[in-house]
Amino acid sequence: MSFFSYFKNIFCFENKRSFSVEEQVQEYLNKEQRQVVEEIKEIFSEKDNFVLFVHKNADPDSLCSAIVLASVLKGLGKKARVVALERINSQSKKIISHYPYPVSYDYDFNNEESDDVYLILDAPDFSSIRPDIKIPEHKKIIIIDHHNPSKKKYKSEVKFIDSNASSTAVLVYMLVKFIDYRITREIAVFLLLGIVADTGFLKRTNNIDFIALFELTQYECINNISTLLKKEKDMNERLENLKALSRLKIYQFGDDLLVGYTYAGSYGASIALSHMYAGCDVIFVETRGKNNMSLSARSRRHLENRLNLATLIHNIARKYRDYKGTGGGHRTAASMQLMVSNKISINLEGQIIHSLEKSLDKKSKVIKI
Repeated sequence: MSFFSYFKNIFCFENKRSFSVEEQVQEYLNKEQRQVVEEIKEIFSEKDNFVLFVHKNADPDSLCSAIVLASVLKGLGKKARVVALERINSQSKKIISHYPYPVSYDYDFNNEESDDVYLILDAPDFSSIRPDIKIPEHKKIIIIDHHNPSKKKYKSEVKFIDSNASSTAVLVYMLVKFIDYRITREIAVFLLLGIVADTGFLKRTNNIDFIALFELTQYECINNISTLLKKEKDMNERLENLKALSRLKIYQFGDDLLVGYTYAGSYGASIALSHMYAGCDVIFVETRGKNNMSLSARSRRHLENRLNLATLIHNIARKYRDYKGTGGGHRTAASMQLMVSNKISINLEGQIIHSLEKSLDKKSKVIKI
């Protein structure tokens, strides 16, 4: 008996009724979310042309979510294309080399005659796609995301947002089920890639993820998905990890919290995870290029009720609007980007530690190692 067959049997026994994926999806969505999904369904029916935008340096969750919805829309007889204006990351490149799907890397926003409906996947607004974009006021915009909602408002927008969801892909799965579109193997594979990648290989899952996995793994083995997503660190990445470890500065908050801050040339997200494994409860990795600056932040799951990294990072990024500062994410994983010359000095470390002291209501002390 497979794990998911076992899960099904337990679920049915405890609830004393037959198992229905469709019923579980309906029960998961609250009244407001069901109304939003119904509105999206109507837009899909009424409109003919759709453009699906992924965030800059798009990860598998963003890219695969866009590919799934583009496939669904094409299946409904619509025109749809996936657009990545600011690159896709190495995992995403590996996915589309293994499962080819056309991705465009430019789009003409100045075509006033265009009747395209814009969909934003895995981002709260267009600032996470390209900060300098000017969107025509008449445009219909659909945002599907699992991050904290943006305060940015568009004149004609529909938002399907659930910050408690583990991935955008699982929200797309629920949308596909709600509009009663048949799951194909291609759709299942891309949904699995998005869910598995954004849950850290299923380490950070919710109940609805298992509902989705129960159906999707009937089309593809989860081990094949994990194998495709796994990436061996090359020599450059390993060296950057070791250099960052040598630069690590540790702050202690109270008796039980170790916060690390370090610097690197690249691989910020990878270094953050490595430092978590090394013992940090919270870690910030600052990386600088010639004309850009990034910050990757991670914290342990048990701290999510004490510390919201997305809010902390977002509030600091707002101070740097002159440098097109953007920041946000989740309670335990967040990032920030600034477009700023490396000749300009910015003390992010001091601001981060000061913000943590206020948020945690604890003074910090530097630990020498």
